[in-house]
Amino acid sequence: LEAVEAFAAKINAHEGIDGNTLSVIATDDLGDLDVAFANAQSAIQDPMHLVTIGNTRSSIVLPIAKIFKKASKLFFTTIATNQGISELKGTIFQLCFNDVFQGQALAQLAKDRLHGKRILAVTEQSDPYSADLSAEFIRTLQLLKVNVLQFSYVAGQSFFSDLAQQIAIFRPDVIFVPNHRDRAAEILRELNRRKLAGFEILGSDGWGTQEQTLSIIMTNEARALHRKYILPFHWGKDVASKKS
Repeated sequence: LEAVEAFAAKINAHEGIDGNTLSVIATDDLGDLDVAFANAQSAIQDPMHLVTIGNTRSSIVLPIAKIFKKASKLFFTTIATNQGISELKGTIFQLCFNDVFQGQALAQLAKDRLHGKRILAVTEQSDPYSADLSAEFIRTLQLLKVNVLQFSYVAGQSFFSDLAQQIAIFRPDVIFVPNHRDRAAEILRELNRRKLAGFEILGSDGWGTQEQTLSIIMTNEARALHRKYILPFHWGKDVASKKS
């Protein structure tokens, strides 16, 4: 938001566009699809509306972007990574990597950097981000001849006992948690509470920035287990920037 406001201020300082100044209107969907729909309809009905930049979660962006496409309104997302967004084309622009790339890159990382031999993907099937990213991750590992297993759950479902049992049976050396930081934090807290160890944890971009993720993993419970967390942040062999 601050970057958009700074850009608008710079444009306005130079007499705007054809003498018209830009206004930035900030809205918050609160992670609620109904609120996002209402915000989208309000933007579309505004005759002065030029472009919408947002939202962040693929589960919200996918249906919202269809509304903007139908209305022939520009919509950009800089964070939502589900590959279905870019497939909408038209007035919809995905200004980031997608989950096909991310799934392949993380699978390669799990095999080559983490030397994973038995990898468990903990997947929220009711969320398109988690489900599609996990599917590409698993598909790539299978092509790489790595032993990979998926544990699936649905939002609102009590699944931690089943997950603990699956870990005990499968004995993974890497657990992949493709989800947003609130759900990831819930899973990690439960793994720590049950003192489950013997594996590394691989996160996805949905965990947020490094600072946000540190608040999830740097707890006394987590430190006591001496567990390693791998936070990829755009890792890939064809990415020249510094890896973390």
